Amino acid sequence: MAARIRGNRIVSGNRPGNRSRKKRLHRIKAPTLLLWGEADRLVPPVYAEEFRARLVNAPVQVQVVPGAGHLLPLEQTATFVQAVRAFLG
Repeated sequence: MAARIRGNRIVSGNRPGNRSRKKRLHRIKAPTLLLWGEADRLVPPVYAEEFRARLVNAPVQVQVVPGAGHLLPLEQTATFVQAVRAFLG
């Protein structure tokens, strides 16, 4: 899930497996929040660090949420909303 909100980019759980997507991540310059479920088996949290490493031109904040899986916004809605609100300030 990715959403753009007034210059901020929120990314939650997208695997950077698409080659063209990987090649474009360096273009992102907006502050970026990566939210990941600690128990995500579809896209394990290690991918959050891969995303962070590829977002070389953006300030990146990574949060791994304990007990959450791949559907973080549905599984822990309150935690997800709180993190996004804090990020957007």
